[in-house]
Amino acid sequence: MGFDDPQMVGALVSEWEQCLRLYAPDIILSDASPSLNLAARKRVPIVVIGNGWTIPPDQDRVPLLRPPGEGVEVEDYEERIVSCARQVVGNDRAPDRFCDLLRGDWNALCVIPELDPYRDCRTDPYYWSPEMPAPRPVDPAERRGGLVYLPANHPARASITNACAKSNIAFRAYFGGAGAGQFGNLAVYDRPIDFIREVPRSQVVIHHGGLGTAMWAMVNGVPQWGSGADLEKSIILDAARQVHDY
Repeated sequence: MGFDDPQMVGALVSEWEQCLRLYAPDIILSDASPSLNLAARKRVPIVVIGNGWTIPPDQDRVPLLRPPGEGVEVEDYEERIVSCARQVVGNDRAPDRFCDLLRGDWNALCVIPELDPYRDCRTDPYYWSPEMPAPRPVDPAERRGGLVYLPANHPARASITNACAKSNIAFRAYFGGAGAGQFGNLAVYDRPIDFIREVPRSQVVIHHGGLGTAMWAMVNGVPQWGSGADLEKSIILDAARQVHDY
């Protein structure tokens, strides 16, 4: 987003500083908001709430999530971004490390350790997400059918639709509002399915690797099968596979 551009970052920080002057908060709760964190740094206590992707580990350098391919050079932008922060707010308030742009005075890491991409180098404690209820596992013998959640433009949507339509169990699917219909044993809905309620009752969940879906299926002991279409989703699904087959 151009966080090594002082002009762009300065404009964002200036807007946040105006908000801070207007509302004079005693404490700030933020989520993946580096410009707000920079504006409030050393002025107002900051509580950051987020998942493993939005709160980097407390390290001088953020570890690579995947090693670069052979012959690929990785340019390190961390120092450029920190240098930009110094130009915007000055050396006294700017962080010394890139990770501190996304971290606060207190950090609530709301993800299960198994799905934290930085779990191998994490020192922060873990918390259960306030956006999710407590797990509610259902006896496997009482589970019925399967659920499918994919974006409308997912590259495997057609093949997954075809496979579920021919399955010997009933599937229900939501494809981002792409339309409703009945295709063999697959019922497609044009409105979101209540996944919090229905995932624990399902025999299997097929999805694109979203963190919330993967975590909810995992803590309720529901088998999941994933088809990731980007790096983030592939990493989440690789982590889930280390716990159980999906």
